[in-house]
Amino acid sequence: MKNLYLVVVLIFICGLHTIAQTVNIDDDKSTGLKGGLSYLNNNVFMGRTDLITSKTITPSISYNAKSGIYVSGSANFILGEKRKSLDGSSLELGYNYEIGDNFYGGLSFSKYFYNSSSTRITSAISSFANAYLNYDLGDIITPELSVSYSISSRKEHNDVFITPGLTHIFTIDHVFADKNTLDIEPEATVNTGTQNFYNGYFNRRRRINQAATDRISAADASTLTKFTLLDYEISLPVKFKRSNYVFAFTPSYAFPQNKLPDAVISKITDKKSLFYFEVSLLFKFH
Repeated sequence: MKNLYLVVVLIFICGLHTIAQTVNIDDDKSTGLKGGLSYLNNNVFMGRTDLITSKTITPSISYNAKSGIYVSGSANFILGEKRKSLDGSSLELGYNYEIGDNFYGGLSFSKYFYNSSSTRITSAISSFANAYLNYDLGDIITPELSVSYSISSRKEHNDVFITPGLTHIFTIDHVFADKNTLDIEPEATVNTGTQNFYNGYFNRRRRINQAATDRISAADASTLTKFTLLDYEISLPVKFKRSNYVFAFTPSYAFPQNKLPDAVISKITDKKSLFYFEVSLLFKFH
């Protein structure tokens, strides 16, 4: 019952609206070529992060076709280490569609390429497939549901994630100029799923640095295969939109809910809440 009360409180705090794990600043789905640059102060995935904060700069480029098909690519550069390095890159192919005025959804498949020395919490994930559905209830609130399948890069089990949420967009027109708008999008989501990516993450760290972590026991690895509540998340994306660019600032809080095995907790941060933010700039080429 405590978990139920908490999720109700979170929904009211954010104005009865929801979040995604990664906020997409290009929500207008307009066609054409686009470039972007973002700064993320910490890599948080499903309510967990590494013991070492990973500050990341990510340049990206994408192309959206009129049919709803899009393709994008990005690269991640880790900051704050002894030397700056390319931590990884990704390619994504997706399709967005609309049914009527209020119902829309999409499918996507992402392929990740990590540096052999990367120890990010997601570094053991090879590919990621996602499907989502959103329904706008009379411009009042938008329930959404996301289902994802994560494929491991090695012999670990794959993961399934189911993420329900609520969201809404408040738009302020004529900000500084007639064609400018400001969107405020309070959001909340609940992430559920399996956690095999932890096992892959620890094994990857052990291969890179034997002293970094011990192998997870078979019993603990079995616990990570169970489908469970992972975390609640709330965020408040703020987007300033002009004719050919979008500037966004997205502060987020994650509240981990699952109790990890003691052997796992000793090797990873186990905070009751995690704050992180992203600053992004998107430019549309005409």
